[in-house]
Amino acid sequence: MDGQYFKGGPDRLFFGGRLIDLGAGNDICVTQAPVVKQGLSIEEDREAIERYELTNMWGNHDLQDRLIRHFTSGVNRDDLKFEVFPDLWPDRRDLSPLTRRLPERLR
Repeated sequence: MDGQYFKGGPDRLFFGGRLIDLGAGNDICVTQAPVVKQGLSIEEDREAIERYELTNMWGNHDLQDRLIRHFTSGVNRDDLKFEVFPDLWPDRRDLSPLTRRLPERLR
């Protein structure tokens, strides 16, 4: 893990991220994708953080949870962003329990 950009600790797995370009067909491996912006921060990059998806694995249950919440409440966002960017949205408790995208202890 790149400690310069992912500033996790004993209480947090990760903080921050990079904006990368996976290409028009999303066919570039995330480890090979060119970096558009290093060290995203909520203060400077809120719009990009909210607009773009995280590039990690989704399971069918994770996606099902997100779709159900989207169609029942209108909220369509990745709960993992609550961990990567903890101060991004103030409504974590309102959406609880969070989707299976997060480990049980973080929901």
